[in-house]
Amino acid sequence: GWSPSLPTSVPGEATTYRANYVSTGVRVIRVVPAADQEPGVAQDGLSWATAYTDIATAYRDAGIFRGEVWIKEGTYILPAEIPVLSQVAVRGGFAGT
Repeated sequence: GWSPSLPTSVPGEATTYRANYVSTGVRVIRVVPAADQEPGVAQDGLSWATAYTDIATAYRDAGIFRGEVWIKEGTYILPAEIPVLSQVAVRGGFAGT
């Protein structure tokens, strides 16, 4: 989709439009316990080295991408209840390698 929505006619002033693209491929977002994450590492969840430390954030982002959340074995504290999303799979018990 487009943000903001595309107009039906050419606007009279300069306007910027941004295309939002969502892949049809499943995206895997990885999560590790906070104690296992290196300080200062960008957390994008694309690898174990750059994994999220917050399950709720990873789960929310996986919902955007029709993804899966892979959780490394460990102890986690959830900040609040997490709503169930039908398009997100959660898998756990990974060694994180």
